[in-house]
Amino acid sequence: MLKYLIHISFLIPVILFLPGYYGLNTIKSPDRNYIISNDSDKVFATDNLFKYTANNYVKPYSDIFLFGSNMGYYKGWKDEQIGDILCGNNSVNVFGSGVKTLRPSLPARFLEKYGYDCKVNTFKHYIFIGAKDNTVIVGYPSDKTKDSTVFCTEKNQPGKVFKNLYEPIFIRTAKGFEVNPENYYALYLYKTVSLYKEYVKFWEIWNEPDFDETGKIGYRSKGYSKSWWNVNPEPCDLKNIKAPIFYYNRILRISYQVIKFADSSAYIATGGLGYESFVDAMLRNTDNPVDGSITKEYPLKSGAYFDCLSFHIYPQYEHIVRHYDVKEKNWYYMRNSDLAAKSIFVKKNNLQDILGNYGYDGKLYPEKIFILTEYNIPRKKFDNTLGGSEVQKNFTIKSLVEIQKAEIAQAYIYTVGGTDTAKAKKTFDLMGLYTDINLKVPYNCEYTEQGIAFKTTSDILTGTKYDGKKTSELNLPDNISGGAFRKINGKYIFVLWAVSDKDEFESSEADYTFAFSENNQITLRYWNYSLTKLESVISPENIKLNSTPVFLIER
Repeated sequence: MLKYLIHISFLIPVILFLPGYYGLNTIKSPDRNYIISNDSDKVFATDNLFKYTANNYVKPYSDIFLFGSNMGYYKGWKDEQIGDILCGNNSVNVFGSGVKTLRPSLPARFLEKYGYDCKVNTFKHYIFIGAKDNTVIVGYPSDKTKDSTVFCTEKNQPGKVFKNLYEPIFIRTAKGFEVNPENYYALYLYKTVSLYKEYVKFWEIWNEPDFDETGKIGYRSKGYSKSWWNVNPEPCDLKNIKAPIFYYNRILRISYQVIKFADSSAYIATGGLGYESFVDAMLRNTDNPVDGSITKEYPLKSGAYFDCLSFHIYPQYEHIVRHYDVKEKNWYYMRNSDLAAKSIFVKKNNLQDILGNYGYDGKLYPEKIFILTEYNIPRKKFDNTLGGSEVQKNFTIKSLVEIQKAEIAQAYIYTVGGTDTAKAKKTFDLMGLYTDINLKVPYNCEYTEQGIAFKTTSDILTGTKYDGKKTSELNLPDNISGGAFRKINGKYIFVLWAVSDKDEFESSEADYTFAFSENNQITLRYWNYSLTKLESVISPENIKLNSTPVFLIER
């Protein structure tokens, strides 16, 4: 019978006074101690390999906010060249688009085919061009390591997770305790993290494991009896894992133990979640494959096994932007850049409320760090959803302010380049910092207005820190919004705009006067400053604002 890990806190007297008693060894990891029973040739980490889980400690993330972007595959381009047009590369005379952190992926099926070290030089290039604290998606087994179990019996669909997930995570060898090669996910993860850890800050476990294949359940409220608030998702619902939610919790558990074993400074993040009901289902279950209940082998629910909650939001689908009123049997619309940006703030707070319900409020358990790994709206309206070049441009700047107001550590816009407008068929085709770059010769690319606005915001605000107190001191009226950002030298940059408060309306106007300005002049820059480099010096009184944010810099 397998022996279980024992928390070090219960064994301090044994360690101090009875060395070697019961054959216990203390093995040191970079900043953690753990104790494992010696009388078994396989060790099943049913308790916790480390002294701490995320229920005990989450290292605060105190670095500055970085402007991030997703990457992706584009025909005719190497990953390094995509990085260049995002981050800039002086050696090839590419200015970039203001991106400071990247979100690539290292799937198992790719690394097993081309070699685990096949992207090391690529990741070195990312560092060379200035990308830091990158978020990397992991997961996705090859055909060889995929679980063939049919969890989705209704459609006779096999799972998309790794097989042998419930094999022991660690074993003893002649060299000591090592990752069990029979646990394919654990082995893949250990090899990957060991090779790439110096280039990565956040490891994102899968991408959108909650993707609702039915499109009819994930968004449903608690009032719907079959919603994920009330029952666990069915394997058939979950397009990207096709397995019970307990298996995703098991993946998180393995991820936490293996990644911390390989790099104790890394952050483990959930995989870009979109549905609040899935977050609740995840947190109320353990990794017990039978029913998610707590047992001796499965003592902790999933919140113990991640530091970061990564989420996705596409505001054109959010409730405050559009929703169907069941009583009135009619759609309600408020499609403007302000509510689109505000929806990010609302979503983050809703997710924090759910975490708080399970004790992740900084009192019972440590608070989670938040990262936003996909967000955007399209530059063209599709059907009755939000879209358009003007609203997208305004949203870009406003969202980057609201994200920092919401204390989201990092954010990654979706995506690099869109499709030609004439060929676009859905909202995701017309997102991006550049127009269509497929089959273009590097570095032949053209900024979208969104790309210009993004670069301007990054160029001006990188290195600053959002200051909530100073923002409050602005005493902004209801028709004006924005934020104050403190520079290293103590001076402030203010991003202000007139609030759009009507459906499909981006033409608001307002005047603002700085009551506390110590200077008689202030520097004004517009949304396209990164392209024009034009600025003007104005009076801090009666500043004309409209729906497009401006940057006002203390002199």
